[in-house]
Amino acid sequence: MRLALIGHKIQHSLSPKLQGLNAKAWGKFVDFDLLDVKPNEFEAFLKKTEWQAYQGFNVTTPYKEKIYQVCDQLSLSAHCLGAVNTLKWENGELHGHNTDHEGVEFLLSHLPKSVKYDEAMAVILGVGGASRAAAYALNRLGVDHLLWISRDQGRAKKCLAWCKSNFPQTKATWLSPQGETIGDLLGSGQNAILISGTPPLRYETWETLEAQCRSQLGTSFGLGHHAPFIDLNYGNNRTKGSQEYCAKYDLKPFDGLSMLVGQGISSFEWWTGFRPPAEHIYEQIKIN
Repeated sequence: MRLALIGHKIQHSLSPKLQGLNAKAWGKFVDFDLLDVKPNEFEAFLKKTEWQAYQGFNVTTPYKEKIYQVCDQLSLSAHCLGAVNTLKWENGELHGHNTDHEGVEFLLSHLPKSVKYDEAMAVILGVGGASRAAAYALNRLGVDHLLWISRDQGRAKKCLAWCKSNFPQTKATWLSPQGETIGDLLGSGQNAILISGTPPLRYETWETLEAQCRSQLGTSFGLGHHAPFIDLNYGNNRTKGSQEYCAKYDLKPFDGLSMLVGQGISSFEWWTGFRPPAEHIYEQIKIN
C-alpha cells in the first residue's frame, strides 16, 4: 500500500513514522512518502498522474482547503469543516475526509481532568481548517463561547457564519489584533483554554499579540494560572515561542503531537478498516 503526505515545508513531519507504526500494528507494510509541493506548483501537481499511484494521502498546510475544492466525494466531517486532511481513491474518484477534529479530541483527552468546558469560553487563534476542527471538538465538549483571534476580517466573517450554521447554540466572537470585534459580546469571566491553529509563532509575536488583546481579554488572553495553552504545531523548535510564553505567564503548554497521532490513526482506519491502538501508538511516537 502506498500512502503520502501532501504539504509544503514538511521535512520535519513525523507522519511517516506514525503511519509506519500504524502499519506495524496492522501487520502489513506500507510505503509513506512526503510530497512537498510549492504553492506556485500546486495547480500543476493536481494535473499530474503520478500521484494517482497512491492509495491514500494525508494533507497538511497550506492545502487542506484547496484539496477540498477538487474532491469528487466528501465525508460529513470534511463537508462540515470545509477542509480535507485525508484522501483516498475509490473507483477512480477522489474521496475527501477530515479527521482533524478526532485528533483534537484525542489531544484534549490528555489534558488534566480539572479543565472544565461546560459553559466556558475558549480562545482559538486562526480561522483555518485546524482551528475549525478545534472548535468542532470544543463544541462537542460543551464550550459555551468560541472567541476567534485572527487578522483577516473577511475570513473571520465566514468563520462566524460557519459557527452559527453548525453550532447555533454556541456564542461566537471575532477579535482582531487591532481590537475590533464582530459577533457576540465578550463576557467578563476567565477563559478556560487557548488553542492556536496558526503556523509557529515566536515568543515576541505572542507577547505583541497578547498586548494588543489585553484591553478586551485582560492579561494572558484571559487565561487563569496553569490554564492549558495548546499550540497545534509539534516539536521543540516549532513550539519554542509558545513554550517560552507559557513559562513566563505560568500557563500549561501542550503541543500538537497527540493531535497528529489521533488524526493519523483515524485516517489509517478510514484507509484500511483497521484501527491501531491509539495510546500504544502515542507512547511509541513519543519515544521516537
